[in-house]
Amino acid sequence: MKRSDIISMTMSKTLEDPLTSLSGVLGKVVSQASLQLSDIDCIAVSGGKSRLLPNALFGLSIVKVNEIESIGTGGLTLSKRNHALVASLGTGTAIVWARDSGRSVVHVGGTGVGGGTIMGLGRQLIGIGDVSLLAQLARTGSPKAVNLTVDDIVGSGVGILNPSVTASNFGRIDGSTRREDLAAGLFSMAGEVIGVVLHLASDSVKENDIVLVGTLSTIQEIASVVKRTLGYFGKDAEIPAMSEYCVAVGSAVRLASQRGET
Repeated sequence: MKRSDIISMTMSKTLEDPLTSLSGVLGKVVSQASLQLSDIDCIAVSGGKSRLLPNALFGLSIVKVNEIESIGTGGLTLSKRNHALVASLGTGTAIVWARDSGRSVVHVGGTGVGGGTIMGLGRQLIGIGDVSLLAQLARTGSPKAVNLTVDDIVGSGVGILNPSVTASNFGRIDGSTRREDLAAGLFSMAGEVIGVVLHLASDSVKENDIVLVGTLSTIQEIASVVKRTLGYFGKDAEIPAMSEYCVAVGSAVRLASQRGET
């Protein structure tokens, strides 16, 4: 960022080594945006592996921004809201309550269920550990083939739950269960868990504006289940454009604010 100029472009590069990944992204940004390194004041980074990065790269200062604050600020920025419960769907799921345009950001909690759960169980049950491949497989399967519903167990709805709601994830599987149905069941289970945890978090802080972000939020097979589960409790969630870049956006916005550029 320099002179409050804004260059909007997105790019993803996944490598085991975060420094190699950052170097590659920076090189592409400079090239594709027709910039010089001297046009960049500093680099904002966040997330678990940012701790492994040095304090400078190619003479540019690397500023490490708190991930929870980045999630909250990024969620509000992308959704154009002043306040919201922001759920970051990644390896696990983090839930952040952001208010006052990001001036107040509180880590409410979350769940260990997320993309890592789908990858691990997919690898063990189906022999596939890639979320995108599992999602493709799930499109031709049905969670009804692996889950028991409330109707299956009690013959009707119970309390606030209608008869079609899941009562037992994977309660129906046997040796003949298809791989496609197992995959569909994985996304169903993860989405239902995240949706219920979000509902409880929403009630605990009395915040009904819910925003889903993170790489997993872009995968319809889980995002639709989270939204449907919230719907059982009369709630909904927004998935803003570029939701997978929430932490990057939030980091940049927070750093710019600290430097008096916004």
